[in-house]
Order: sequence, then C-alpha cells, then structure tokens
Amino acid sequence: MQSNCAAVAIFFVPSGGPLAAGRPHRIAPNEAHHLLHVLRAGAGDRIVLFDGRGTTATCSIVGVDPCILVPGPVIVHSPQKPALHLLVGLGKQQAMDLLLRQATELGVATIHPIMGDFCTVLWREERCAGRRRRWEAIILEAAKQAKNPFLPVLHGPKSLDQILAKFPPNASGVVASLQTAAISWRTLRTAWDTDGMPDELWLAVGPEGDFSPSENGQLLGKGFTPLSLGPRVLTMETAALALLAACQLDLAGVAIEAGTCGGRMDTAVSC
Repeated sequence: MQSNCAAVAIFFVPSGGPLAAGRPHRIAPNEAHHLLHVLRAGAGDRIVLFDGRGTTATCSIVGVDPCILVPGPVIVHSPQKPALHLLVGLGKQQAMDLLLRQATELGVATIHPIMGDFCTVLWREERCAGRRRRWEAIILEAAKQAKNPFLPVLHGPKSLDQILAKFPPNASGVVASLQTAAISWRTLRTAWDTDGMPDELWLAVGPEGDFSPSENGQLLGKGFTPLSLGPRVLTMETAALALLAACQLDLAGVAIEAGTCGGRMDTAVSC
C-alpha cells in the first residue's frame, strides 16, 4: 500500500560518495527506522534524499531489510548569494537550541559561536561532545523541516579574534549595535544599492553582556558596520534572528524580481 507521506518525506544521506542517479544508497539506521516503521513506507514508495551540500534527488525504495534507496534524476541547487555567516555570542542551552534551529531555517551558511570577553557560558571541548551532537541533530531536523538543501557549517566556539582572522577581503560585515552612531537597515540597504551586494555577508551579534570595547574595536577595525535593530535591548537569539530575517526578506525580494527564487528540496519531488 502506498503511504501518503512517502513522496514528500525528506531524509539525509551522509557523505560517503556522491548522490548520483541509479546508485543505491543507504540511510542511517535511525532514519531507516523512522521511514519504515513510523511513516510505514515500503518498497516502491518515494522520498527525497539530500546530502546537505545542495544535491537532492527523488528516490525509490527498492529494499527494506536493509533499507536501500535508488535515486532518480539529481538536482544540484545553487547556494544563496551573498552567503550569510553568523557570528554569535555563545549562549545557554535553550537559547542556542532556538537560535540554531531558526538560523538553519533562515538559510545561514555558517555559524561561529564566540567565546567573548563577557561570555558567561563555559565551553570545554572534551566535555561538550554531547552538546555538539545535540546541536548537529537540531540543525539537521531544521533543514529537513524548512526544505533547505544546505546544512550550515557549525564551527566550534572560538574567540572573536580567531574568527575574524578568517574574514575574507571580498566580504562585508555588520554588527548589531546599540551605539548612537549605528545606522538603520534602510541606510545600509541604500549603500548596497549604490555599491552592490557583497559576495559574503558576516553578521555579528554579541552575547548577553554585549561585545567588550576591545571586541567592538576589532570588529570596526575589520570594517564591520554598526547596525541598529531598534531602541529595545534584545536577547542574543532575538537579535541574531531579527538580523537574519531582515537579510532573507531582502534577498528573497531580489530573487523573486530576478526570477531566481528557488533552492527548496521539494522541487526535487516528481509525483
């Protein structure tokens, strides 16, 4: 019996070879259990596989023990331009869970947690492997829910100067700021209309205690523009998501006008 949800269910195939038409693939045991025993899919049903790097394909189930999938035509999605890179103060578990989920839905390309001068959260790599696995699971589920074919790259927490050492010359930076000299979104957008959109856009949001004067100096020294998000003092996760949402609304408008709006995994489904 054909399941009603199999044609639109989305599953991740980890790296281990390219996602290619006609090449059999297996999904992780937990994913296979969900597909076969929760969704009750069976041989002949179709799902969408994605590799997290922009490649998707509608697949037919040809075996259930083990679960074997054979992709049909493969679609390679183009990454969004400019790519959005989020630099954000390391927060507590609930705040970070929310941020990672919604930032993935909003199409962020990379996430750089900052161990800032005013950070109140301790991070010890040898003790935080479980937290990182939790974050990666949240990102994967969010990408599937949003039909985002790209999994953002989650970097380990580092100091701001370590992160800024990789700031490329063709990128533009924006830092959420309560400074009186911070410009408005409209002013920033007008500058882009005049000078053109950057190839990459780095968005910096401080921790609950904000960036220290030294860190603000580092950001300004790299050419980051202080941007006002309004008169209210926002939490780290609210500020980061407001900034990402503003960028995506603007970029979606540009894409719609250019007729290039796309990049959703359900475009791979052919019923």
